[in-house]
Amino acid sequence: MNLKEELIKYCEKNVKTLYQVIDAFSKQIFNLFRIDILKYPTLSSLAFAIYRSNFLKDDIKIPLISREMFNLFKKGYTGGALDVFKPNGENIFRYDVNSLYPHVMKECSMPVGNPIFFEGDITKIDKDAFGLFKVDVETPKNLNIPVLQCKIKTVHGDNKTIAPLGTWRGMTHSNEINAYKKYGYKFKIYCGYIFEQSHIFKEYVESLYELKLNSEKGSPDYIISKLLMNSLYGRFGMSPIMEQHIIINDKDLTNFFS
Repeated sequence: MNLKEELIKYCEKNVKTLYQVIDAFSKQIFNLFRIDILKYPTLSSLAFAIYRSNFLKDDIKIPLISREMFNLFKKGYTGGALDVFKPNGENIFRYDVNSLYPHVMKECSMPVGNPIFFEGDITKIDKDAFGLFKVDVETPKNLNIPVLQCKIKTVHGDNKTIAPLGTWRGMTHSNEINAYKKYGYKFKIYCGYIFEQSHIFKEYVESLYELKLNSEKGSPDYIISKLLMNSLYGRFGMSPIMEQHIIINDKDLTNFFS
């Protein structure tokens, strides 16, 4: 076997196959949503474009959060909880939630409109205030599985998400405050931002879930609908700080660094 010839054959077939996949995916997305995938480099940017062009209503005003406000809100923005259990046992049952994140997107109100700053305990004025609040948290001492998460700085300087016992100050959403009081959590509200609320993802999720429901498992439409449903929500928590990359010659390094 001539290794060089075989590698060239492999690379050529690989590129052709990839082209055919992209071409088929492009046609399917255009047929479904009238969107050109070549304008969007990532799956999340494609999902965002589909949402904005097909499902975002004119009367829904989604605020642009940046700078100090973004940094403040990001402290209360954590990923999903992950629990580690014993790796083996007998009579074990395993459960999975069907489209958990899309379900939350569809059923739960999301913050819209212009954020309004307040100081003090807003719930004494409006018990249904909806937004992100800076709070002191006190957990029950004997809670077996803590549920409220927070971010801490490790000794290495990076962020780590934990669900601790004890007390701390952080950013928490009003829905979390109301939900976790039932488990014995205590909150002291200092300040924050209130929002209007709306079910802004309902039609988006319903449309894609319908596509998933009517597609054979593992088929292109099934995979496309599942990926797009799970690729949109993170876009709204994306950092506004963008990296830039440039290529320079060695002789220009000194000037660049100075």
